[in-house]
Amino acid sequence: TVGSALADLEYYDLLFCPAAGCTATFESNIELSAHIAANMHVIVDDVPRTTNDTARIHLTEILRSTSTRSRSEAEAILRH
Repeated sequence: TVGSALADLEYYDLLFCPAAGCTATFESNIELSAHIAANMHVIVDDVPRTTNDTARIHLTEILRSTSTRSRSEAEAILRH
């Protein structure tokens, strides 16, 4: 049923690389730290982009800002 399918879904808090232009995402701070230490950023080149590329980049930026805002709000709640 739909209800049990929704109950089976897991929530993942994605972490985004803070480097300008990097679109890499991670499931843990350890993965993010290793990525930053290795300087293995995923930077989109200035090559012609498809509509799908543009949409993916836009979605990544939206998720990055939402994730950052949500994390900040959650941390503020936990501090009080």
